[in-house]
Amino acid sequence: MDKSIIKAVSHFPARHHSPACSLALAARIQEDPPGLILIEGPSDADDLIEALADSDTIPPVAILGYHIGETPTSVLYPLAAYSPEYVALSLAVKLEIPVHFIDLPIPAILSLKEEQDHIGRPAFNEAAVALGYGSFEEFWEAGFECRGYGPEEFRTVMMSFGAMVRAREREVIDTRNRLRESYMAYQISRRLEEGGVDPAKALVVTGAFHAAGFMEEELEAFEETVWDIPCDRTVISYSYPRLSEQLGYGAGNRAPFYYQRAYECGGDFKRATLLTLIDLTDHLRQKGFEASLSHTIDAFNLARTLADMREKAAPCLDEIAESVRACMLKGSAEAAEAMLWDAVIGRNVGRVSKSIGRGPLQEEFYQELGRRRIPVTDEPAEFTLNLNADIERSTSGFLHRLNLLEIPFGGCVTTAESPAQQLRRLREKWEVRWSPATDVALVEKVVYGNNIAQACERLLREKFLSITDVAAATDLLLKVIITGLGAFLEEGLSLCESQSAEDEDFYRLARAAQNLMAVHSYGSGREIEEDRLRALLDHVINRAVLALPQAAQVDDGGIEEVCTGIKLIHEVVTIDKGEGLRLYLRVIEALIGSDVPHPSACGLCMGLAHVSGSIGEQFLVTEVSRRLSAGEEPVRAGQFLEGFLSVNRLALVKNRPLIKWINDFLAGIEPRAFIDLLPVLRRAFSDFTRSEITYLMENLSALIGVEAREEVVSNINQTVLDDLKETDEDLDDFDDLF
Repeated sequence: MDKSIIKAVSHFPARHHSPACSLALAARIQEDPPGLILIEGPSDADDLIEALADSDTIPPVAILGYHIGETPTSVLYPLAAYSPEYVALSLAVKLEIPVHFIDLPIPAILSLKEEQDHIGRPAFNEAAVALGYGSFEEFWEAGFECRGYGPEEFRTVMMSFGAMVRAREREVIDTRNRLRESYMAYQISRRLEEGGVDPAKALVVTGAFHAAGFMEEELEAFEETVWDIPCDRTVISYSYPRLSEQLGYGAGNRAPFYYQRAYECGGDFKRATLLTLIDLTDHLRQKGFEASLSHTIDAFNLARTLADMREKAAPCLDEIAESVRACMLKGSAEAAEAMLWDAVIGRNVGRVSKSIGRGPLQEEFYQELGRRRIPVTDEPAEFTLNLNADIERSTSGFLHRLNLLEIPFGGCVTTAESPAQQLRRLREKWEVRWSPATDVALVEKVVYGNNIAQACERLLREKFLSITDVAAATDLLLKVIITGLGAFLEEGLSLCESQSAEDEDFYRLARAAQNLMAVHSYGSGREIEEDRLRALLDHVINRAVLALPQAAQVDDGGIEEVCTGIKLIHEVVTIDKGEGLRLYLRVIEALIGSDVPHPSACGLCMGLAHVSGSIGEQFLVTEVSRRLSAGEEPVRAGQFLEGFLSVNRLALVKNRPLIKWINDFLAGIEPRAFIDLLPVLRRAFSDFTRSEITYLMENLSALIGVEAREEVVSNINQTVLDDLKETDEDLDDFDDLF
């Protein structure tokens, strides 16, 4: 590689998504059309340039490169109408100038994806603040965007800026950037040679950081490399919200629509500011605010005054925000932020030329959205589906299939406390939101199949092979039912049967029983063999119940999961009322009377048994008195009480004998032991409602002889409760110290 050739070409240093840069670049190309234009972009995406420049393509769009193997990964190159790269390629096609991308190809970028650029921003934010600006972005607007530089002036200041960045960040210039620069230099030489173009007539458009690097003597020679990663690339729609740095795009800007307006105004930021304020005034008026043209004039004058005070050539985004807040929203920063979103960030979603085509999953996705009248918008949209209607039930299945494929588009926001509730819904509320990530995922998931159902089927087969427990197997069966993929019911049932015979974990068996109970109760008409499902449900219930005594002998670290499993299996056998209920009652009766299981499990079982009426009041009082006797270790007694109260607080607060036993138990504990017990008691009593506290205080005051019971109860007001909550939080902090 001849380094002198690299230096001889005309380098135009750019910043991604800079309207000032694009205007200067466009003027440079039109004033002196080069014989060749080379652009920072994936070198294997040259065949997409025509589609990008097509009049049917409306930015923002993005080049998407993706791995077509078993592990989907991707990389995006977003382009706005005012991105220098887009302006350069569009003018090149229009003026019939040969044009190529020269950066690393997609396979190389994907192989280096973990190594990110860490150049410039933190250090320059600090420098901008030191110069009196609020951020680097404000400094950039003041120093570059609204200066009205001509092509050569802009090129000069940007080259200086790029050299400054390299000087400050030299120690952190990573191998990824060095490789990119050596590869781009190699591509420059190659394209010059292939086209027979005089280096002086070639224009190279790269980031200012890289443009400055091409001027350095240490530019490394590129060594031929083969990146053996199967990849493909396409162009997808993008959106202004995704282009904004507020949503995390590292190379984005903070106001894509505002900069689009500034670009369309030929870099006249004063006019762009005025047009933005006019839009905001109209928007505020529609929202019911008192906003008129006089407010617009006041805000515009204030924005210009602020710009003059800050020695800016024109007002920009910060001046807009401050003037709107002061002149239209009476100082409300929160309202200003919400109102500015549409006016400066925008909601624009791009469109891709039909010449580029869509992948099969994308095509099906958009056809289904149109047929089902589901909105495609980069902001949340809500709707409700009536599952009694065939079309809407079909739409539910379609959306659930997208969720199964992990396509980021919609989520069911209907509360579902259990799988049973999920299956018995008559209505579903959905919130959907398109984003570029939706298209990315649709492109990536094509490795699973050429249509959404086929992709779901392959994904399910992979999941079936990876299942190792009965709970996961029944979870998958529920997904098969909800997504309407009936072809997998037989396979799903077989998997559940095999796993139920092997799995011995109580919690997983209890969860599986709950799932199967849901299918049994609400799965009518779902083409499931009733006798087979009934036999499987009975088998799983019995195995779960028989596993409970051993599972209950657990330490403090595992008791929460066991207690959750107990509640699940109790719900199942209570609803089912089959043979499993009698077995369950025998098992928990033995567990309640035993001192071997964890006390929380014993307390929970007793509470559930009392609620279901399987134990009487006398047994309840006797067992509580035994558990809370002086001979019982305080912490174990407290854990028993915690388990009992997790389902049966009303049985306590209305039962004076129980309250007496608890009061005597607590009063008899030594101070040191009480401190050890305190965390357990806090958990046990933390969820009491106001009415439960009232009952408890009335009965307690009667037991201890307090005459003015009403006064005691009335003093438990919200202020006292708030104080207790604050004390509780302090105790949390105290616990953290240990």
